[in-house]
Amino acid sequence: MEEKTDFECALKIRPRLHVPPPTVIFNYKAWEPAQIAGITNGYTYALDLPSAGDANPGRLMEKPINWDSNDIRSKFGKSVSKLEMHRDAVRDGLYYLDNVLPSEGHVMGFFTRDSRANSMPEMLFARRDNNGLWSYRPPVERGGCNGSGLPRQVDFNKQPITDILDADLGPFKKFLGFASIPFSGISYYPRT
Repeated sequence: MEEKTDFECALKIRPRLHVPPPTVIFNYKAWEPAQIAGITNGYTYALDLPSAGDANPGRLMEKPINWDSNDIRSKFGKSVSKLEMHRDAVRDGLYYLDNVLPSEGHVMGFFTRDSRANSMPEMLFARRDNNGLWSYRPPVERGGCNGSGLPRQVDFNKQPITDILDADLGPFKKFLGFASIPFSGISYYPRT
């Protein structure tokens, strides 16, 4: 029997449905193991969806084999606008809520900062957890690659984040809107 190549296996990947749990529980240790920490990002953390790997907004339904880092760099090589975030959230099956913050459900907030020369703009994706606080994985630079650190529920001044819009998010001052995962779920291609 012949072994299949990674390319052949990637072609057979099927989309999955992610139905959000009734509550999003903050557990930073769940995102600590090397097999998760190094291959996931802030967006998949906010979605509470580690199997989506390093998916970027608007790309949950793209097969990983089609992912082209040059395309990502050209798209995110400039500051992301609210309109682009809206489009990408809807493309991923999320409800884009703009400035409206619902009282329940799996809610996320999106923030960015101005681009630095010759680099991708960093984004910060936050989510509201079941204890009423907001959490996020801070972007970190590792050998020239953007990754994410361990999740935290404190802002850059070490204050608990009860109101994400009033939190000190350091350079991430540009608010791009809120979104939520529909109770019926969202579809995505697994990357891990």
